[in-house]
Amino acid sequence: MSGARLILKNMLSLSVAEVAKQGLTVIFTIYVARVLSPEGFGIINFAKAFVMYFILVVGLGYDTYGIREIAKDKSSLQKNVNTIFTIRLILSLLAYIIFLVIVFFLDKPDLVKIVLIIVGTQIFSNAFLLNWVYIGLERMEIVAIRQVAVSILNLLGVILLVHHPDDTIIAVIITSASLAINTIWLIIYYIKEYGGIKLDFDWVYFRQMTKSSIRLGLIFFIITIYNYLNINMLGFMKSNVETGIYSAAFSITLFSLVPSSIFQNAFFPNFSRAELRDDRIKIMSKFSLLSYMFGSIIAVGLFTFANGIVIIFGSNYIDVLPVIRIVMVTVLIMYMNINFSSPLIAWKMESKVLSAIIAGGITNVIANIFLIPRYGAIGAAIGTILSETAVFIGLARAYYLTVRKFEFFKLLVLILLSLISCGLGYLLYINGLNIFIAALLSFLAYFVLIFTFKLITINELMGYLKR
Repeated sequence: MSGARLILKNMLSLSVAEVAKQGLTVIFTIYVARVLSPEGFGIINFAKAFVMYFILVVGLGYDTYGIREIAKDKSSLQKNVNTIFTIRLILSLLAYIIFLVIVFFLDKPDLVKIVLIIVGTQIFSNAFLLNWVYIGLERMEIVAIRQVAVSILNLLGVILLVHHPDDTIIAVIITSASLAINTIWLIIYYIKEYGGIKLDFDWVYFRQMTKSSIRLGLIFFIITIYNYLNINMLGFMKSNVETGIYSAAFSITLFSLVPSSIFQNAFFPNFSRAELRDDRIKIMSKFSLLSYMFGSIIAVGLFTFANGIVIIFGSNYIDVLPVIRIVMVTVLIMYMNINFSSPLIAWKMESKVLSAIIAGGITNVIANIFLIPRYGAIGAAIGTILSETAVFIGLARAYYLTVRKFEFFKLLVLILLSLISCGLGYLLYINGLNIFIAALLSFLAYFVLIFTFKLITINELMGYLKR
């Protein structure tokens, strides 16, 4: 199968799965947020954000390293799997022990500590998850099946068992158990296809792998800091209710980035193989167009119709409205940053990406220290804009020095078309049309404008199918 056909196949697999998964996840999140109220929802998200740091330390960038190496040389599959599995077994055991000690000394109620301990088991589930193997093999359908399965188990579990604000512990047991079940299933599937997983610790290979993986790990660790630090700092400095309000807005941010995740996973192996400047520009032209096209309408659309989100989450979340509008500005910047960071990582320029991420992390910490105590969730949201802007400056510079070309004109045009289409939809809304219908019409109008002005043509779409 040609590279272009494979990209299309992978995007279709991931897109169908992501639509199903995110549809289920949206229902799950809304259901849990409504049933548990902002306080219970805040406790769960505080625990998830706290545990995320340990998950990232155990991961240490080995996933991305494994994807890159397998994409280049599939014969290295078993060597990479055995080595990474062994390293993560050791790291996850150490991480969970340290995690338990820290939780024991936290100045938090027993309920919060119990939730933390349960969510902490996800350190092991994520450590042994073999999604990265099938991304490297460009078999995205396997990844897609696992993602949908986790979402189905989560949703069925909470609908059957979570019915009261006191069911916070049951909710986290369900999510942790479903992730563990799917991790085990994927391990069994891999063993049936490629044989058993052996504990293999080759010191020379370990050093080679870790040297590159640490840079990758630091990138994702620092990204996690300035993505989840807001929730952690709100959890320590403000109430669980305010944490829950910000968590609702943050969950919308995660949903907004779903298309970028699809595009990154589908294109990453091709980024890794593109070594010449012309090849890089060619693949980036397609990637940027898709990324900016969806990023623009998602950010502008959710900013414009944020009232609809409040309606969905319920009256207890009325304070989330200004927070959502602020984080949508962040989402647009994040799409630009992802457009630069993913190819740079694939081109082994982790150090440049890391420098930009560190700048963003430092900016976020400083911003939160000054803004959260006074402005709470709104301050945390403003901090994300500042941090993503700092990252953008570093990544844009590194990217331009690499390929000497930007696609900003397309982005500006797409933002303008988003503003026009959402503006028309908003006029219909304030004149009595249902907000959700108005949002849908804005989305449709946006794509009509795109095809009308030929920002995407039939020939470009067919380009994915060329051999």
